[in-house]
Amino acid sequence: MLVLRQHLSTVMTVPHQKRQAPKSARPRATRWRDDRNSRRRSKRANAKVQLPELVKPDGPGYMPLYCAAQWIVTRGGTLEINPLDEALWREAFKDLLDRIASEDVKVVGLRKGATETVSGMHFASCSVNYPFSFSGPQDDLIFSKELCLFSRPYLDDEHWRGGFNDCLEDRRGVRWGRLMVLKADVARCWPFAIAQDHRTGAPPSHIPAARPMQPGERLPRTQSARERARRVIAELFPNGVPDQATKSNPELIRAVENQIKKLGQQNVSHDTILRAAGRRK
Repeated sequence: MLVLRQHLSTVMTVPHQKRQAPKSARPRATRWRDDRNSRRRSKRANAKVQLPELVKPDGPGYMPLYCAAQWIVTRGGTLEINPLDEALWREAFKDLLDRIASEDVKVVGLRKGATETVSGMHFASCSVNYPFSFSGPQDDLIFSKELCLFSRPYLDDEHWRGGFNDCLEDRRGVRWGRLMVLKADVARCWPFAIAQDHRTGAPPSHIPAARPMQPGERLPRTQSARERARRVIAELFPNGVPDQATKSNPELIRAVENQIKKLGQQNVSHDTILRAAGRRK
């Protein structure tokens, strides 16, 4: 993680390039110091960069967009990769952004101090500045009229809220920051085995994870109803299901039923809603 933080300090700012005198014209002490600094930069650049701890799409709520990309590129933490291999990230982000553009994966972002849904059309054919890029953003991305996705590794909540997060930007600046995707959508689209020893990500969840579906598998009717209930609950309570002192079982059931009715979906039983909310076994 120390190496990763050193790497991030390199890519967060692009230093101004000063013109230097020819090496032979500089004092010996200056040349020695420059050579030493050059060796240090080379050693740091060649050091092994490790991925942050995996965040799994478990339960209700949202996860940082980068975490979804890491979930995809590592196939749910089962594949060890070189974080500096941009080809792997390019493939993972293409898969993720195609799903977002098709509205299969819901995205929210912070704009003018308020969190709102971001239309998938903004991600269609979107340029991407991939994570772990030593070169930093290119000029054609920084000054482009079109939106570009700048993805940054999720270290912790402090860095994420401090500005080191995923953003949609153009030459006017950040249009949407703190981009997050719905965890239920990520788990449905990429149902890798969900290991139990990884973080669930922020915000916290209180609903047990759905069993991942295998390709071609068809859920039983009762389980399909529970999945629909879980998705509605995740949308109604992105910060996690409130406790019964805050929202009683009848109030929770009524809220879910009203939302299901608005979506034009088939009703589910009260027991199914409570099981989906983790309030009944």
